[in-house]
Amino acid sequence: MVKKAAIDIGTNSTRLLIAEMNGNIKRIQKLMTITRLGKGVDRCKRLSPESVEKNISTLLKYKEIANDYGIDDIATIATSAVRDASNRDEFVQAVKEKTGIDVEIISGEEEAELGFIGASSSSSGLSAVVDIGGGSTEFVAGRNGDIKISKSLDIGAVRITERFLYSEDMDGPSLIRAYEYIKSAVRPTADDIKALGDFRSIGVGGTITTLAAVDLGLVTYDSDKVHGYRLKKESVCLALKKFLAVSLNDRKKIAGLQPERADIIIAGTLILKIIMEEMDADSIIVSEQDNLEGLLLKRFGC
Repeated sequence: MVKKAAIDIGTNSTRLLIAEMNGNIKRIQKLMTITRLGKGVDRCKRLSPESVEKNISTLLKYKEIANDYGIDDIATIATSAVRDASNRDEFVQAVKEKTGIDVEIISGEEEAELGFIGASSSSSGLSAVVDIGGGSTEFVAGRNGDIKISKSLDIGAVRITERFLYSEDMDGPSLIRAYEYIKSAVRPTADDIKALGDFRSIGVGGTITTLAAVDLGLVTYDSDKVHGYRLKKESVCLALKKFLAVSLNDRKKIAGLQPERADIIIAGTLILKIIMEEMDADSIIVSEQDNLEGLLLKRFGC
């Protein structure tokens, strides 16, 4: 089997997938580093020097890991934060100069397509894939690779936190404003998806996998337990209440929740709650396969 590598440079995290490919994908290693590249981008439309350097440091580490597997060519994409940044070209150039990695900035629709390919590659029937990221949320609905609806919305866990829920002592009005903003953004796409008929809801991204880990009470993250887990809307609502009831420091101690994600998990959970409400979904299937797997499948034609 041939080994391939893919990197996703996101708003909240940068991730690496090493896999063997022979008609399908066999994961060897999947790593995630929270780099918060998109910090402040919603407000000032620029990537900060600090977040850029942290990201480059992470990319150098990932390149070394890929090289250890004999992989030199790493398929690398950048999503919402880099898309929105006025200094995106400088970022791509800096990454190339310091790491040798070529970064492709993809559109929201391309990001949605990759997530759909990755999450629904083994599914039949109509599927609706939801990918909640740091800067944006992608929706794709289709069956057997035939995409009917593809939409990228500028609602992500980092973006909503910075815009509405930035204070640890967030009050009711802030939550209401966030709720109404997210709902108005989600409803048209949710209505379009529901009009297609009965569908299977699939969720990818750090917010959704984290909520599955919290619901399972995982002290140590276990991708095998998370992948395929049916996350109920009731559990999402209970998790949101739990997160809101405690301080940030206490939130960091919750089993299944990475401390680095504790400050944005309320926004991410609120987004998922509203999506499930608007899509009339009582539950959602959690997938560990996402745009990284989709990137490898599309790039290398397997």
